[in-house]
Amino acid sequence: MEILAQYPKQVLILKSTRDICHLPGPAAVSQAPLIDEIQTGGFSEYCQALLAAKRGDVSLQRQLLDHGREATGHIARMLQDMPTLAFGIDLVEKTYSQTELKTLRRREEDTPQMREKLVRNVMLLTDELFKSHGGLIKPPRLPEVRSTFIFRYALCGYLSILMRIAEGGAKQTKPDRLRNDLIDVNLAAFATYFDGLVTADKRAGRIYEDANVSLREDFAMPPWWLRPLLWLGARASGTEPGPVNI
Repeated sequence: MEILAQYPKQVLILKSTRDICHLPGPAAVSQAPLIDEIQTGGFSEYCQALLAAKRGDVSLQRQLLDHGREATGHIARMLQDMPTLAFGIDLVEKTYSQTELKTLRRREEDTPQMREKLVRNVMLLTDELFKSHGGLIKPPRLPEVRSTFIFRYALCGYLSILMRIAEGGAKQTKPDRLRNDLIDVNLAAFATYFDGLVTADKRAGRIYEDANVSLREDFAMPPWWLRPLLWLGARASGTEPGPVNI
């Protein structure tokens, strides 16, 4: 935080996850609708308040303590959902054969069948998240859904689950680590809209990197299996195929 306070004009504060979930895909990838203009504009003042609290302003210290207790309570409440997440990891693990599980645990290249399974399961998870998120309609078609935050959260969440399966499954993971996984997934999903994720957390960094690869390869528009046909069609007509949407 001390480093950020030195460059407050370079900091962008994003809107709440709930607000961003309601954005259509094209709006999300344009970045600007993700940004909370009011909080971003007030960040310099917030940094000054932190400095004043550090210097002994009792009123500001109380406010910071209240915010801290609220954040701690939110993190603690997340632990209540960990049995459900652990159950979900077990369910996903059962969809993979023993040979596929060995491939995951050895960190070998996924087979075409495993890539198809990833696409199918991520889309199913996306559909469930759209249904469970109040006020949202059904998922849009693939060209747009891949740009929505809910889809990218589902993708990052599924990749995190695969990492846990590769490490031995839910039974080998403590609840507090599963809770931290959710935080990593959230950060990685947001980072897919920007230039990268600067973090010392190797798990969050890997989720982000794997998600970017999957967006380029598994969920590219047009999809990988259609590109050769488009190339042949463009060549026959004497034109160049359009760019791939990443």
